[in-house]
Amino acid sequence: RMNDMGLVAICISTYRKVDDIKRLLDSIRIQTYKNFVVVISDDTEDVDIEKVVVNYQDLNIEYHRNIEKLGPTRNTNNAIKLSQKYNPKFIKVMHHDDCFSEENSLLKMVQVISSNPDVDLVFAATFEKHPEREYIRLLTKEEWESLRDDFRILYIAKYL
Repeated sequence: RMNDMGLVAICISTYRKVDDIKRLLDSIRIQTYKNFVVVISDDTEDVDIEKVVVNYQDLNIEYHRNIEKLGPTRNTNNAIKLSQKYNPKFIKVMHHDDCFSEENSLLKMVQVISSNPDVDLVFAATFEKHPEREYIRLLTKEEWESLRDDFRILYIAKYL
């Protein structure tokens, strides 16, 4: 029943980070919401990411390695464009260094947007941990209000 809420296209742009893409795909594999297709647009020059992806075919993956490097924004847009042939109800954009934090993450996002017909975007805070720093991306009320005027507000990071 929970999969009746609509197909989600999980659109992933990636570049070189083999360990990161494994972590991301592992986090997708455990999701309780299973009505999704994974579309990967890869800017990597070699086949290292492709070698990883073949181990995750149970996830209904469409993999595409770009002949010409597109860069982060165009690579993400390419994944979204490739996903359109599946006619998804929802699009979840992720990058190779993202991952779901729990097994119900995708379900919660789909439930929120499905139960609120006036909502066009669901955004969750992210936490990133690196050896040299940790930070969280979280919108303040003012930033949320500013989002209507400038979508780039989504890329602001707050350092801990």
